[in-house]
Amino acid sequence: MLTCKITDTEMIFEWPDEAAVKGTQTYTCSRGSDHTLAQTRKFAQCVINICARLSPNSYNNVFRGLQVIISTLTTNLWPAHNDKNGWQNIIIMMYEKALQRQDQSLGTKITYWSAAERILKELSRIGVIAPSVVIPNTKQNTISGEQATPPLGYKTKKIKTAKSTEDILPKKFMIERDLDEPDDLYLSRFRSELESNLAIVSNALKGYWEEMRATHAIGNSLIESLPIEEREKVISNNGISDSGEHVCAPSNPNALSWFLALAKHQFESGKINAISVQELTRNSFGVSSGRLYDLFREAKSICPNKYINSKMSGEYVSRLTGLLSLVDCNAATALLVINNPVFTADSLASADLYMENGDCYVQVDMEQGQVRFSVSKPRARARKVAHFNKLSREVLSDIIECTSSLRLILRKKKNRNWRRLFLYMNSRTPANRPNKVSNNNKDKNSLINRLAVDLNAIHTPVDLSLSVLRATVGIITFLRTGSLAVTSMILGNSIEVTESNYVPRWLVRRFGNRTLRILAQKLIVVATHGHPWAQAASDFLHSDDLHRFIVRILNEATGNDPFAVVARKKLGGNSGKTDFKKPVKGELHFHTHPEILAALYSYEKKVATLPVDEQIRIDADTGLSHQAVCSIARLSRLAAELDIDAASEDEVQIALNFAGDSLDELKAAHNQALKEVSYYDAIFINADSPR
Repeated sequence: MLTCKITDTEMIFEWPDEAAVKGTQTYTCSRGSDHTLAQTRKFAQCVINICARLSPNSYNNVFRGLQVIISTLTTNLWPAHNDKNGWQNIIIMMYEKALQRQDQSLGTKITYWSAAERILKELSRIGVIAPSVVIPNTKQNTISGEQATPPLGYKTKKIKTAKSTEDILPKKFMIERDLDEPDDLYLSRFRSELESNLAIVSNALKGYWEEMRATHAIGNSLIESLPIEEREKVISNNGISDSGEHVCAPSNPNALSWFLALAKHQFESGKINAISVQELTRNSFGVSSGRLYDLFREAKSICPNKYINSKMSGEYVSRLTGLLSLVDCNAATALLVINNPVFTADSLASADLYMENGDCYVQVDMEQGQVRFSVSKPRARARKVAHFNKLSREVLSDIIECTSSLRLILRKKKNRNWRRLFLYMNSRTPANRPNKVSNNNKDKNSLINRLAVDLNAIHTPVDLSLSVLRATVGIITFLRTGSLAVTSMILGNSIEVTESNYVPRWLVRRFGNRTLRILAQKLIVVATHGHPWAQAASDFLHSDDLHRFIVRILNEATGNDPFAVVARKKLGGNSGKTDFKKPVKGELHFHTHPEILAALYSYEKKVATLPVDEQIRIDADTGLSHQAVCSIARLSRLAAELDIDAASEDEVQIALNFAGDSLDELKAAHNQALKEVSYYDAIFINADSPR
């Protein structure tokens, strides 16, 4: 239970925490210099009331709100509880002060005010503030939370207002690109870019995880190189060999191996709380602190270091002894969320591996070869379940193996945190809350900075928060399938929640902005056509792009409205326009036959050699473009070649939705089609265009 001790200058909040060394966590907040003791007690009571409804992981957000109120409400002359106008003026003044702070970004100020708003509402409930007072609300879908989260590579960047000609950015920074592309082609390329960004992040995380595993293997091989009997004897003699010399002395060629074995034993036996020079010295390791520093540096020198480049050598030694670090856990949660987006960031980071009775939440189906894992969903009084692919199984297996010693230590101490999935070493003690430190932390040892060597391939700002990774998977699924039902199944939410909160919110805004930009550019291009400044006034850097946009305008100007008439009159003379027809919606059925698939694959190769305009042209007889037919070929090939073990859950679901019960039949037809492709290649290679 949260308690508060009030001194002359501070408010000290304290609550139980089994993970803490002393068994409790504290938070200290400065008192308002002008507030009376009674007013300070009101603040404390409101914080306690709010936190009683929350998990301890959410307390910090409430404390931030308290800081905002104390810094903006600087008077002790409070109006009467029923003085609506008096309180309204004070609340507006506080809101203004909070937004005018120069040391915080707008997003941070909005988030902190949202936390302060909860405390103000609680003050209203207990009778301090008039209940009819309007408290400014910043928690809207368009500006806060996961509901407006842009996907990978689309993080917005605010640009300062230009105050001189030198501040004006080049045209390429201020235009919308690819307005000449049809909507379906634009969305296809947009999806491909998202998939590419997600693949870059996923591969970087895999590389980081493999480097960590390699370091664990190096440490294990060094320890295992020591004979078991001799190892047990030396450990029982506190590191002293038969010759009477310490096994970590500089003269011993195996000093590093012995150092790792002794350090690991002392940690697992509970003699030290962390693997550091200070802890080993405190426990009388048997050599000087100078020698320990030398051993730590030697351990650091043998570790792979593409992703980890810390000056402190403690994390290297922890890795060599088989333990996880905070960043290791952050990398694991990111990998698991990408491959299992049904899990939210908070639910996975705080997930339990074991039940109170010792049963495990990991379930293995030996007949189907599947591994299931579930996390708690408290508000729904249920659990979210995911079937792990090969990569997720490997990560989960590594986590269980690397946390076994920490888990045993905590269980012996009867600390309930032994049940947690993620257990790692911090600088002083075992911990279990990897989500408390952001993946985007500016610290050089944060996950985003360690992966920077690989993430440079993404040429736009990258956000590695778990909510962004999950939203990206959701948007990709939506763009692949066009189905909210499939997307909601992948994200583990209802269709209503998916539609209102997750996928379409950012996507609709992004596509809406593009639609408005197209409308504006149509007006600009028609109005300036024939003038020397026509291209400079448009969103097009090259004349070819402008020409394709003119073709698009004429293709869509088919009515008799005034704009269509003017557009055809001004642009129709020299556009080189050819007739296009809008696609007609319908269903397409084809038999899963090797010859049909072979023809489709050859057809796809031929289409790739055609100009873009020709690829997207709608055929008058079929109502399909060449690219639409190629999409069928690509989807057939991807479904047939899908590796169930390596595929993510959404890829498996999409393949099953496409092929249904005929997936095995499709795979067999695909394998036979690959042998017949050369025959159809010879037919298409000499054709002017595929038919």
